Amino acid sequence: MSLYFLIAFENCTKTIPFILQKLDAVDYSEKLTEIFRNNDIKSITLTRMTVPCCGGMEYAIKRAIEASGKDIPLEVAVISPDGSIVEIRK
Repeated sequence: MSLYFLIAFENCTKTIPFILQKLDAVDYSEKLTEIFRNNDIKSITLTRMTVPCCGGMEYAIKRAIEASGKDIPLEVAVISPDGSIVEIRK
């Protein structure tokens, strides 16, 4: 998993991770569980494409939220390969 965090300033209220899932059989939920468990995350917004390979990240995030024992709201924005918004799920 490639995981990049933007610089978080002292008074910043949001940190934005950028995750690129490779096309392999790696389970990213364990690493995400630790991130969720050890940080005060207010909500998660996942932007994913309609292509099947992006469904794995949504599944991993849902598993990680559950495994963290926290009630973190998840919003999923699904976009098409041409960039148009297909749906937003809460």
